Amino acid sequence: MPDIVRLEFAGPDNAQRGDKPLRLLAADITGQQLGNVEFGYAPPPEDNKGADGIIEWVSVGLAAGYLLRDLLRLAMDWSRRERRPVVVHIDGDSLMLGDATDEQQRELVDAFLARHGAD
Repeated sequence: MPDIVRLEFAGPDNAQRGDKPLRLLAADITGQQLGNVEFGYAPPPEDNKGADGIIEWVSVGLAAGYLLRDLLRLAMDWSRRERRPVVVHIDGDSLMLGDATDEQQRELVDAFLARHGAD
């Protein structure tokens, strides 16, 4: 079972969109009691070294392996809402949610879950 799952939105426009979608995703994860949430920050721009960076990813510490399936389902929902893929990272393995048909996505998710010991 993975200890930490990292979620991020794919796409070159993350800085333009800001971190609001990630904050809302994190609130959704917390509200559904899927795990403990922490934010990962991108470094601040070179011309603004005193500022905080924007949130680039959400790390989720899962309490139980079976919650990974629920977390992936939530990530797929957010991918559709934001109209851009969500990338899930566990121990150097990545899964991009949102760029496949429903059937392909289901197969990819099942394979990802099998690799990470989730029920």
